[in-house]
Amino acid sequence: SGFAIGGSIGFALGLANGLSTLSRGLTDTTLQMIRNIPHLALIPLVILWFGIDEEAKLFLVALGVFFPIYINTLLGIQSVDPQLVEMGRVYGLDRRALFFRVILPGALPSIFVG
Repeated sequence: SGFAIGGSIGFALGLANGLSTLSRGLTDTTLQMIRNIPHLALIPLVILWFGIDEEAKLFLVALGVFFPIYINTLLGIQSVDPQLVEMGRVYGLDRRALFFRVILPGALPSIFVG
């Protein structure tokens, strides 16, 4: 379940930061700073916060899964060809249709790598 929690949070934040410059400006710097902390250094803090129980293991697994999925989702959305997005706008796609028909299919190869 740690994989599902970390993966879903990473995917959601990757989508939010990939689609919104405001969201990226608010959260990406902090997430990149936390990403550079070694997980081994976090173990004493996690034991203090959660104890030696399932919650600590769940948190560490979720944290280990979160960053690769977040980064690959963010980079996948950013690497979608801007000309394809412009073509979708020219064809009259609204934001939702543009996301599901152009952006998400273009980002899926990078997302699946994560």
